[in-house]
Amino acid sequence: MSWITELFRSLSSAVRPWVIVAPWEQAVRVRLGRRVDLLGPGVHFRAPIADRAVTLCTRERRVQEHNQTMQTADGSVFTMTIAVTYSIGNAKQMLESIAQPEATIMIRAQSCVAKVVSEMPGDGVCPSAIEKGAADGFAEGVKDWGLAGASIQVLGFAKVRTYRLLMNDYSTRSGIDDLVNGIQLP
Repeated sequence: MSWITELFRSLSSAVRPWVIVAPWEQAVRVRLGRRVDLLGPGVHFRAPIADRAVTLCTRERRVQEHNQTMQTADGSVFTMTIAVTYSIGNAKQMLESIAQPEATIMIRAQSCVAKVVSEMPGDGVCPSAIEKGAADGFAEGVKDWGLAGASIQVLGFAKVRTYRLLMNDYSTRSGIDDLVNGIQLP
């Protein structure tokens, strides 16, 4: 019985001659695959078969990424969790610019943070310096994507010690030999 309801619902939405856009949304109407119009809040008429409408929420969104590890100019290693906050300012511009907004925005933010950290000395790395340094590059990178209020926040932050198996003249093979020869089996 539910498939009948679902079939009726999808057929009725396909032939419905209007689109309702809520106050916190924007819609993009595409007519015959060519003409693209941005629709604001309200009721908008559409040709049932010729028009397709995509509605997007313009409220603030937050995307979080865990444990990005990066190295400073002097070789110190840091790991951090960052979040990106943004809202959609122009739905038409966003849909014409990027296909997977959350993933694309997060990748841009991570690259801006990594660039800032890689240019800093280890003792100068702090969350506020990272946020401030990455803000300009991030805003410049996403300005043509139809976003509004895009910002980067550092949520978690730690300096990490690294352990290396390969040092100067110590090879992996000799390390394994030392381990095997040093073990006394009963």
